[in-house]
Amino acid sequence: MAEILSPSVFWAQTAHTISLRVDLKNVLDPSIELNDDRVTFSAIGCGGQGEKQYQFSLNFYLPVDPKESSYRVQARQVDFSIKKQGAEWWPRLIVMQKKPHWLKIDFDKWKDEDEEMAVEQKRLHKEDFGDVGPFDEARGRKIVEEQEQQSTPGLKIRYIFFYNLLQFIAYTIIFFTLIGRYLYYGEYAVTTAFSVVGSRLIFTQLIAYLEIIHPLLKLVKGGWMAAFMQVNGRNLVLMLIIAAEPRLHNQPLVFWLFTIWSLSDVIRYPYYMLSSLNLDWGGITWLRYTAWTILYPLGFVCEGLVILAAIPFFEDTGKWSFALPNMWNFSFSFSGFLRIYLLIIFIPACWFLMQHMYKQRKAKIGPFPKATRTKKVK
Repeated sequence: MAEILSPSVFWAQTAHTISLRVDLKNVLDPSIELNDDRVTFSAIGCGGQGEKQYQFSLNFYLPVDPKESSYRVQARQVDFSIKKQGAEWWPRLIVMQKKPHWLKIDFDKWKDEDEEMAVEQKRLHKEDFGDVGPFDEARGRKIVEEQEQQSTPGLKIRYIFFYNLLQFIAYTIIFFTLIGRYLYYGEYAVTTAFSVVGSRLIFTQLIAYLEIIHPLLKLVKGGWMAAFMQVNGRNLVLMLIIAAEPRLHNQPLVFWLFTIWSLSDVIRYPYYMLSSLNLDWGGITWLRYTAWTILYPLGFVCEGLVILAAIPFFEDTGKWSFALPNMWNFSFSFSGFLRIYLLIIFIPACWFLMQHMYKQRKAKIGPFPKATRTKKVK
């Protein structure tokens, strides 16, 4: 059986287009088919194995527009200009995370959303793709230095690993305490959830403020905003509302909210532990970026219902409120704040976190499957 040879293919992107450079000389009459989700190429040309038949096929990360795309055969290469269907930056060219060895980055054409993202993106591609062809020597040296620093299991990596390990253990204990007591005691476990695990949950949620600090200190990748919104949103409900109002302690909503929170963290912390060691276990990654589609909406609903249930209680007690006259000449109604919080902050924050998780899912395991139409370049 004849060996299937593939040429070196270099790619780059902007927000709107993908460029491919097929490293084949003296190509005549290539066979090319471009659909909205795939490109196939076959031609006789002079490549790394001499003048032979070369071919390749790539399944795109997201759909493209074949009608607005083109290619040009030149003496030393074949160039493609492929139009994206949507204006967005792709985390990689193809659907599969593992790329073929002949697919490389064209750093002469590579662009990123901003200069801060440029170095990070190239470093990630350097880790994934190895030798990716010609690029600026100073930039390349910086990328290699960053890669070497990341490969050294120093104090930072140990700290992040053990932080996530301790949080995983804490939330695992909380989750199985809730479920175990529910299976054994039934309804009694539902009405006593706060008295049993409330203090443990408050402690772990206070420690979770470190997750806002970690990205600010560059201890982990990513931004701090999502962690800021999630940690403060939880702690507002947990400490300022549930813990401060005894009449909420025996509400079934509290049991289900604590169960959803703890299960969500039992799933996500193992992923963070592996990520700190630059490891990727497919099942854990898939679970981390799929389970949220159920747990996040359920958690948001429970949080919203707890806030609604708490408003009349805080109107009655005046807890966290300030009435006039006082030395600051300032009044504040906590129950009024909760109403404003629900409408102006809580709902947009839920939407932001859902969008954030969906973008991360697309970057890690691809978008949710959807039917696409097949088009050919004429």
